[in-house]
Amino acid sequence: MGVLDDVLALVRRRVVVYQREAQVMLERPPEVEHWDVVNALTRLETEGSLMSQEFGKPKQRWYFESGKSWSDVERMVWEKAELVKVYSNYDYDFVSAPEGSRYDDYSEYLLEGAFKKCGCVLFGKSTSYFGGREYRPQGEQPGRPPDLDFTVGALGCKLLMGIQVKNMLGYPAQEDVEQLIDICSVLELRPVMVARMLSGVQVERMFGVGGYAMIYKRWLLKPGMTRGVFNRISDAGKRGSLLGLPVSIHRWTPDFLVRKVGEAVASLSSRC
Repeated sequence: MGVLDDVLALVRRRVVVYQREAQVMLERPPEVEHWDVVNALTRLETEGSLMSQEFGKPKQRWYFESGKSWSDVERMVWEKAELVKVYSNYDYDFVSAPEGSRYDDYSEYLLEGAFKKCGCVLFGKSTSYFGGREYRPQGEQPGRPPDLDFTVGALGCKLLMGIQVKNMLGYPAQEDVEQLIDICSVLELRPVMVARMLSGVQVERMFGVGGYAMIYKRWLLKPGMTRGVFNRISDAGKRGSLLGLPVSIHRWTPDFLVRKVGEAVASLSSRC
């Protein structure tokens, strides 16, 4: 089956879907990228197989079979939209206890634990400085200057890495990938992009500059979401889940992240 058939089958099975839901459910980069799903949704609507309507805050475009009316799917749209609102407004930053270390995203806390469990040394956090070198982008830029989430050493610090973590349902922006590469070039570090999912192009780009693309597939949220809501959003809720998204909540660094970090260190060390 092609992407068009896959998308149409997904809509029929789920009754009504929004764009991000369809992208995540069908992602198989590089064979099926997020933009392939968007193109398929647009084409199916143009050809008359699907209809769509915008709804919700944040606003989403909802797709359903052309043989159905909005009233046929409206109740499910309402339910899904409420769940989207929950995760869109969820609090992602985190302060560790008792240390009081602040993280822009809870996933960074879990990743820090994974690097430590793999015997890595963490030199700095939220930094653009390493080994006497400082990254200073040309021109004035609004907001906080770009930096790395971590600078890390492995294998007795023979392997030095600059880490950027992008914990989201969509792909990181390509400019974030290029910025990581630029910073690590100046600081003389091996760039490592850590993300739930990356496009095939982004994976090739990272390996092409001697870096590493670490894909862990699960969207990592911090504890605090009620069990009932979590089960409706996450595929961990199994048949009780309405969205079925790859969402996980962990209080401690999960073993699969430790394995992923170990694989990254092994791959980079083999290319030293």
